[in-house]
Amino acid sequence: MKIFKDFLKGFKPKYRASYDRDNGLKTRAFTSPDEGEVIQYETYFRRMRQTGETNLNLDVVNLLAYPPAKKLHIQLTKYPQEVVPAMDQVLKDLMLEVAEFDQQAGLAGMVGEEGDDEIAEILGRIYKVRPFGLPAINMRSLNPTGTSLRPSV
Repeated sequence: MKIFKDFLKGFKPKYRASYDRDNGLKTRAFTSPDEGEVIQYETYFRRMRQTGETNLNLDVVNLLAYPPAKKLHIQLTKYPQEVVPAMDQVLKDLMLEVAEFDQQAGLAGMVGEEGDDEIAEILGRIYKVRPFGLPAINMRSLNPTGTSLRPSV
């Protein structure tokens, strides 16, 4: 959970551009040096809050591109049923954190009772991380031992 939280709070477009260049993929040039330094997911959190969206689409290649999160990429690939729910909880925690920060900063729509209502709504929502970009896996490969997945009767 800590690795994912660090990833969401620290991932910048410059990491993906560097990863793509290192792997021979074309990248677009940033219009300014500041464009590569924006914390990408913080922007997404605010947009999600404003639109009421509860799903965060996560390109798993971004995990590979961010050096401290490479281990998380491996864990997500091997143990998605355990890792994705933990990611969901981190997403909800960070949504609350950003909303509380915006309320303290007095951003539009987050002042006073309006902000309290928004935070209450976030507490009541279920947030989900939707990973994409993993290589496809043959369904028959999911149970390589050849034993039945059904419990015996």
